[in-house]
Amino acid sequence: TITLYGRASSNNVQKVLWCCGEIGVPFKRLDIVETFGAQRVPGYLALNPNGLMPTIDDDGFILGEANVSVRYLCAKHSLGRLCPSSLAERADAERWMDWQQTSLAPQMGPLFRALLRNPREELPADRLAVAVQKADDLWRMLDARPPAATRRGGDGPRQICLDFKLFWTRSPVHVLASGPPARRARRVVPSGGGQKAVDRRRDSSPNRPDLEMI
Repeated sequence: TITLYGRASSNNVQKVLWCCGEIGVPFKRLDIVETFGAQRVPGYLALNPNGLMPTIDDDGFILGEANVSVRYLCAKHSLGRLCPSSLAERADAERWMDWQQTSLAPQMGPLFRALLRNPREELPADRLAVAVQKADDLWRMLDARPPAATRRGGDGPRQICLDFKLFWTRSPVHVLASGPPARRARRVVPSGGGQKAVDRRRDSSPNRPDLEMI
């Protein structure tokens, strides 16, 4: 049984929760504050020096960082399905996981904090417009990329470890497109099909955690 440290409302924790559900690995989740009293205290820092969430304990093997935890769990328990057995295909998925973290998230972050987080962060209109445009360009870049299974001539896109990462960056976009701030951020929602396939797989998955916005 895997021990997962982190609060359920954290999007990074939710990626790993969904991953565990999909691969069928038993786990127990422990809230960091309830277990240690706070994140940045010696007890938790001994497990994760960064003091961030999530952290997993797999029979004594301690691992932090959501992306690498998803990769590790998929490679160990779902090789050939959620973790591609082809090294090239796996590297392609991991490339886009890192792209999400280094390119996409920095643009989505200001939108989330300015339009969704409570209390909201004040962001000048010109900076908000720039963030919207940059995020829009990046999502369209992803949607212009055909799903890997389609490129291989398969029966259609299949879920891979990349999905866990992309959906939780995508989720605030759905909220932005449906709430009052939509007029300022609607263009963030791309019209292509690549990421829509990820959305459909997440929506049809019985193992997905319910999305909780912070």
